[in-house]
Amino acid sequence: MRILIIGSGGYIGSACARAMRAAGHEVCGLARSPEAQARLRSDGYDALTGDLSNIAQLAGDVLAFDAVLYTPRVTFAEEGLSLGPLVKALEGTGKSFIYASGTGVMNIESPRGEWRHETFGEGDTFATVPWIQQRVDVENTFLSAATRGVRAMLLRPPHVWGHGNSTLVRGLVEGYRKTGEVNFIGYGLHQYASVHVDDLGEVSRLVLERGDAGGTYNAVGGEVNLITLARATAKLLGCEARSISLDEAKKIWGEWMAPNLYAMACPARGPKARALGWAPQHHDIEVDIREGGYESIQLGESFDAATQRRLGVVKS
Repeated sequence: MRILIIGSGGYIGSACARAMRAAGHEVCGLARSPEAQARLRSDGYDALTGDLSNIAQLAGDVLAFDAVLYTPRVTFAEEGLSLGPLVKALEGTGKSFIYASGTGVMNIESPRGEWRHETFGEGDTFATVPWIQQRVDVENTFLSAATRGVRAMLLRPPHVWGHGNSTLVRGLVEGYRKTGEVNFIGYGLHQYASVHVDDLGEVSRLVLERGDAGGTYNAVGGEVNLITLARATAKLLGCEARSISLDEAKKIWGEWMAPNLYAMACPARGPKARALGWAPQHHDIEVDIREGGYESIQLGESFDAATQRRLGVVKS
């Protein structure tokens, strides 16, 4: 297939591009600048000039492709505004469209770091926290296109890790640079569904090749709890891991980030994704952390602000 990847230069999009190309698909990335075009072509991909700010043009361009994979990290509102015209352009064509949302829609509050017994597969009912409701609405609107001649499929990545990258570990490293120790909230037993970025790329390929119109696929390769991440990061950095309260955590990670990332559990599973024949090859983020790479994470701006943008909560 000839597939357009929107967000091909990002952490998730680039992994999906690699997996698609390895399977023989023709990959084209959306490029906002000549520099982005050059990077894509040097990596062996085609490049389409454009961006989400000119959605009318892009809606016309998608008709030249067999499939579209949407992976950019924009706000939830921007996702809805850009997905709508793209889906509309493909109505009645039977072409494939994969939207990468996230298992965060199923997050559960865990203010004391308690283990949560709930777990949600693709067909399970869940109640989302208020700030994520907008993304749930976008998901539902997107999937309704399957009744209008679009092979619309939802791919939900959980916490993504690998190659020295992880939102959760990034925050732990920031905390260490502020306090000299690695912290976790309460018991630290609340679990996060997770997936290695290369395994995520592979399941995106399987969804493209084998997924059902209107289907949802949770790309869960395993899970990890916060205390395990904290202890592995502390060992890497040569310091102690210490339990703190939610109020203490807010002083380290911010009033928004502490409760909405570090005091949340995401106990998701993906039986429909596994039924596609997906067999993740990377299972242990703790080993990955110990082997290095994460200690060199560049923080730059506030972790709170940067992660809100990465999760699509505020505009870039």
